[in-house]
Amino acid sequence: MSLQFDVVVIGSGPGGYTAAIKAAQSGFKTAIIEKYKVLGGTCLQVGCIPAKTYLSTTELMASFHHKAKDMGLNVSDALFKEIDFKTLQKRVSDVVLKSENGINYLMKKNGVEVFCGHATFVDAHTLALANQEKELEIKAKYIIIATGSKPLIPELYKLDGERVISSTEALKLSKIPKRLGVIGGGAIGLELGSVFSRLGSSVSVIEYSPRIIMAYDEEMSKTLASSLKKQGLKFFINSECIEVEGKQELKLTLKNRTSGEISSVEVDTLLIATGRRPYTEGLGLEKVGVKLNARKFIEVDSELRTFPHPHIYAIGDVIGGSMLAHKAEEEAIAVIERMKGEKPHINYDAIPGVIYTWPEVASVGLREEDAKAKNIPYKVGIFPFSANARGRIHAETEGVCKVVTHKESDQLLGVHYVGPHASELIASAVIALEFKASAEDLARVCYPHPTLSEVLREASSLAFRGKTINY
Repeated sequence: MSLQFDVVVIGSGPGGYTAAIKAAQSGFKTAIIEKYKVLGGTCLQVGCIPAKTYLSTTELMASFHHKAKDMGLNVSDALFKEIDFKTLQKRVSDVVLKSENGINYLMKKNGVEVFCGHATFVDAHTLALANQEKELEIKAKYIIIATGSKPLIPELYKLDGERVISSTEALKLSKIPKRLGVIGGGAIGLELGSVFSRLGSSVSVIEYSPRIIMAYDEEMSKTLASSLKKQGLKFFINSECIEVEGKQELKLTLKNRTSGEISSVEVDTLLIATGRRPYTEGLGLEKVGVKLNARKFIEVDSELRTFPHPHIYAIGDVIGGSMLAHKAEEEAIAVIERMKGEKPHINYDAIPGVIYTWPEVASVGLREEDAKAKNIPYKVGIFPFSANARGRIHAETEGVCKVVTHKESDQLLGVHYVGPHASELIASAVIALEFKASAEDLARVCYPHPTLSEVLREASSLAFRGKTINY
């Protein structure tokens, strides 16, 4: 049996389902193919949504526990002795299910035909779909590959799903580990490490690089590390795990990359958070000659078209770059607009990154070290949350807002936060960067008081004129 569509999307994560909805809304006869029985991809099923639900709940618990007494709330410590882990997991499942139902509704509302099964290329316009019920051939004028990524596990670590786990298994553990080792001090490792630390685990983070969150501004990295240490996380920075021994208890042998010093850490569970790799195998890309780079990411041109087939597009994690849901969504919309003959542009410099620890980290544009490396004359304005009235009201005074501007033109180059609700605060900086605002522009806008948002005005004023009212 063969079916014909204008647009077929492979993968139903944020990039895939956004592309399918946009295509259908644009008048294309559209289908989406998902190898699993549920839509939403990694982000919804075993990534962003469940992880952030765990973070939100445990953050509320930890915040109340640490602030209650200082705020005059006399709450017995006994309330925090036991954690109903099963109820917490049920809440996570409920949030995922509601989001999943929302995607299913949007597919029906927009007339997108959904197929569950594994898709492989037969030729450049044809996909074979294998599932348990039947085999189909699906033909399309345009095909979008949005298959995402999966955890990257180095050979040293033998993933068994129980003692040695990836982020996928971490979100579905049946019990809280007493001692959790985390290989990788990036967003995934620190977010999940924070969750289990709040739930009572002793957490040790092993990071190969000289500091955690290397992709972010160095000042944000140092501030976050200091805060997480206060919360009980232990860090082994600039360290390489060279051996893993044991079955019930795991002994990690570590080597400092500068001094060569050998140390060891014992854990009950080891979480591997060393990054992600593209999901490109099993698609039959070799049959149609779609080019991959050395790291198996799909190569695309500036319009996200694959080589040598301009009607086959690829978006999201599978093409590399920032592995972020919102980046995939931007690419999805751009691809459909190009199919319609429009001329969209994605400003990759204005795509924000966020880490949902507490305090949160959020960043957009150039870091100070980027400006130095590119020999761009720059100025910096840094304003602490400790000098912000709303921060003091909420007893959330850790962190700063850092603004980087061009020294001569005053044009905004980058904004970096570590602090409360940074994930929400960064949006206004993204808009300012996208519209080429200056530090003076941000310093002269009227911000509501008292709000956390005022730190951006104060930092911008410091970058623009070297002084501000409240610092």
